[in-house]
Amino acid sequence: MAKADIKFCKVSGIDSEEFSEQYVTELEKAMNGRSWDEYVADLKRRKTCSKTQKIDTVSNYPAMGTETEYKLYHTIHKKLEGERKFSNGTELKDFWSWAYSDMLSNAQRGVLAEYIVAMALGCTDTIRTEWGTYDLETTDGIKVEVKSSAYIQSWKQKRPSEIKFSIPKTKACIDEYQNKYEAEAKRHADVYVFCLFKPNQVDYLVNQKGIVNNMLLSLRNWGFYVVPTQRIDAMFPHAKTLSMSRLEKLVGKEQPISFNELEQAVHEAYLRNQSSSSLK
Repeated sequence: MAKADIKFCKVSGIDSEEFSEQYVTELEKAMNGRSWDEYVADLKRRKTCSKTQKIDTVSNYPAMGTETEYKLYHTIHKKLEGERKFSNGTELKDFWSWAYSDMLSNAQRGVLAEYIVAMALGCTDTIRTEWGTYDLETTDGIKVEVKSSAYIQSWKQKRPSEIKFSIPKTKACIDEYQNKYEAEAKRHADVYVFCLFKPNQVDYLVNQKGIVNNMLLSLRNWGFYVVPTQRIDAMFPHAKTLSMSRLEKLVGKEQPISFNELEQAVHEAYLRNQSSSSLK
């Protein structure tokens, strides 16, 4: 490994033993014979870098100015193992347990629903993207948006919550460097999967977080509704939210489906979505 690459590993906190040979090769091409400091200085001067990104030190890896460099940046964002340790010896999984054990909260339940759908579709090998225009992409290129809702919440309730799903149109980012977005907002996924956490009435009465968190991991407590995006656009083109009654109008009596039926349902919905697009 070149000295510049070793320096990059040190300032970026990357284990040099895990630093991919492909990245080393691509980085050497991008540096084009320059020293690391010269490379960073050149990137600082580039006007294509986003105004919102600051480059104060080498340890703050610079904004990327070319497509190749942009791809290089994203190769360092890979899955972390729970056995990774802080400098004091505490394992990373201890942080995850501390931060994310309340899976019933709206934010964490949504992430959990995405992961459940990703498990069904076989696309858990990548890292979740927080601000993408859609949530998941299958190995055969189907773009999936995942939404979740629940009758039971992490706070004390007098009655079950009203079911609502968020379905607004959004603008896709077309230039991350200059923070530019498409002019027209739309729904970018091919298929929507609506995930409903629906424990029975006894579970409402118990409503203890430890018990409910265990129920969240039982896939039989989830119902899934799969809808082609074209159908949502046709029936509710301007809607920002979807009630349970509206969702039932979209899917009919054949849904909800189980976890084991989810993969096939997504592919069938994708084919219907493609057929609708070809008729336009």
